[in-house]
Amino acid sequence: MVAPLLIALGVSPVLAVSAVAIGHPWASSTGGMALALRLLAEITHYTPEALFPASALLLGLSILLTGLAVAFLLGQKQQWWRVLITSCVVAAAHYLLGVSGMLSLAALISAVIGFTVGAWLSRKPREASRTKAPLNPALVAGLIAYGILVVIMLVVSVFPPLNRVLSPIVWTLQFPSVATANGVVTPAESGYLFHIFTHPGVLILITIALSLLAFRIYPAIPALDLKKSLKVTMKSGVPAALGTLFMIGLSTTMEHAGMTQALAKSLSALVGGVYPLFAPVIGVIGSFATGSNVNSNVLFGALQKEVAILVGASPVVILAAQTTGGSMGSMIAPAKLAVGTSTSSVKGHEGDVLRITLPICLAIAMIIGLVTLLIS
Repeated sequence: MVAPLLIALGVSPVLAVSAVAIGHPWASSTGGMALALRLLAEITHYTPEALFPASALLLGLSILLTGLAVAFLLGQKQQWWRVLITSCVVAAAHYLLGVSGMLSLAALISAVIGFTVGAWLSRKPREASRTKAPLNPALVAGLIAYGILVVIMLVVSVFPPLNRVLSPIVWTLQFPSVATANGVVTPAESGYLFHIFTHPGVLILITIALSLLAFRIYPAIPALDLKKSLKVTMKSGVPAALGTLFMIGLSTTMEHAGMTQALAKSLSALVGGVYPLFAPVIGVIGSFATGSNVNSNVLFGALQKEVAILVGASPVVILAAQTTGGSMGSMIAPAKLAVGTSTSSVKGHEGDVLRITLPICLAIAMIIGLVTLLIS
């Protein structure tokens, strides 16, 4: 959606797609109800709240670096000070929202704040008269749905008494101890704790129900074709869900069979104490190979934790580098680039876009790796 707007402003299609690919990844860890960070926490047996502060620090750095990269790419390097101010505001808002209990909305709200600050910094004198354009019904519907979601998340997150009542209601499965032929033993433990009334998926279902009710009441929104909407959702959601499911199965099998530990020992012996420098690059490779930060975290999260323990680094910081690198990998993932080029006139020119985004991605990953090495 953004690339065609840049093209309309006179930016070449390849540069437009490249700029969007570079600019969007920072929010993939905590965007989408923080699914990528939540799955990383589940795979590595931490809580999302424990992983968030270090992740927010590295993601804040990536906000600045990707913003500057886009400005230079589009020939707007004189705007560096606006990028710097906006990046600091977004990073600070992202961190404060996350640590205050609104992890699922941290990326969304901080992005809105950043857009507002950026627009204010770039404002021009008002014209004497301005014609008001009618509101697009699709835009109104989107605002209503997102508004309901934001309100629900705020109510659940901001009011501790309500959260204390809803959070203990969980569902889980018990798994027995498992031993391999090589003597690797996985003790008996509980599976994923599904918090029924505070899980983002359940809150989204509640949002859908309330949105449909609001659409029926609000006369400006045309009647919805629910069957078509469900078909489109299933077509786009099922492949992603299956991919994530199989990645979780692969990661769990590798960990229970001792494969993750064996790889971790080899990596720790190979690079030793400088391993944190390369932790974000592994996240990048995961996103490039699997197409998403979610799958990268699931595939390499346990491995990164094991190596961190072996080399004496902070596992929390290394996992923060993993999800930040996974976010950056989105700008070179073939599946993501294909989506970007398909919305413009450069479909089939993914290689041209990759030639621009790849060096920027690797440069940012190495800078984040250096910071990871210093703080881990």
